[in-house]
Amino acid sequence: MTDQSIYAYISGKKPIIEKALDHLLTPPPGNRAERVYQSMRYTVLNGGKRLRAILVMATAEALKHRATSVVKAACATEFVHACSLILDDLPSMDNATMRRGRPANHLEFGEATAVLAADALLMESLNLVSDNCTEVALPADLTARAVRALADAVGPEGMIGGQHVDLEIAGRSADFETLEYVCSHKTGALFTLCVQLGALLSRAREFEIQALENYAKNLGLAFQIRDDILDEVGDPDSLGKNVHQDAGRTTFATQFGIDAARKAVHDLCNVAVDSLQALPVKSAPLVALARYVSETEE
Repeated sequence: MTDQSIYAYISGKKPIIEKALDHLLTPPPGNRAERVYQSMRYTVLNGGKRLRAILVMATAEALKHRATSVVKAACATEFVHACSLILDDLPSMDNATMRRGRPANHLEFGEATAVLAADALLMESLNLVSDNCTEVALPADLTARAVRALADAVGPEGMIGGQHVDLEIAGRSADFETLEYVCSHKTGALFTLCVQLGALLSRAREFEIQALENYAKNLGLAFQIRDDILDEVGDPDSLGKNVHQDAGRTTFATQFGIDAARKAVHDLCNVAVDSLQALPVKSAPLVALARYVSETEE
């Protein structure tokens, strides 16, 4: 697979993911929480490259399993991501007004419904992982490990911890270790979850899981730094979201400059690719995905 063909790979997987997301977010007839479902659908189904879901599926394929066998787990990562977007946009967080070209969820549905929708997405993501484990007849110990991986990725040692520290350092300088913590937890934790779910559902061996985790940690860190760069130099019309949301915050881009941040993204993606050498078979989609993150700013 050439690096350019990652676009074809993504295009091939996205319809599967979109169809599943739409189905999973269709409320039962007569459901009293229909507005919450509408709020959930508003954010989840409003575009996006689906890189996290695709990462789950590409991981399964790298381990010689069918991508379609991990669709629910893949959708779970999109639910978690959408949950984080809703919460990040709230006035008490980033106070953003636009997401993917439309008003932020809380502006469309009100803050109370937006928070409830975020909570619901998180709970449903646990259901999806559990259901997927049952569907592939995963042993109880691996099922527990998969569910625990999701909880860890979101909790105080994961995304929530990263967001908390990011808010804490607003308006003041931060050292490299603190910035690395924020990036690796805000984004890296979810990328790591993606490969963990794909690997566990595919009954990967421990050395394979370790190699994939190393890949995802570096890729996730690169992706967050790339996002910080885009906040500084990106076009809001192209990105479909507000820029300069990090004004007053310290990021790799603001602390070390755009050029140094770009070099960090490139170097981290190279390390991510090198981590895959421990796998028995080279995974072209995973390699191409890292190259995509390294070489594009969109």
